[in-house]
Amino acid sequence: MNGLMYVPGTGCQWCTIPKDLPPRNTVNYYFCRWQHDGTLDRLHHALYILCREQAGHEASPTAAIHPVLTPARGSRAGSGMASSVRRVC
Repeated sequence: MNGLMYVPGTGCQWCTIPKDLPPRNTVNYYFCRWQHDGTLDRLHHALYILCREQAGHEASPTAAIHPVLTPARGSRAGSGMASSVRRVC
């Protein structure tokens, strides 16, 4: 788990994982596998609820603000997000 949290938490490259964590191939394998099968999403959701409850809040927020992303007016292209995300797996 420490290896899985280290890369996204620090923004480092896979090849610069510290030696006291498992080998990068092992960490990357589980990251890709758990991302694909939804395990990372389930872990995130469970930890999110636990943190909210420990802070004295309800498990689910009662109000939320969601930004709306729309292409610029007159733009022929959609948001370039999909093309700018680099796949790790």
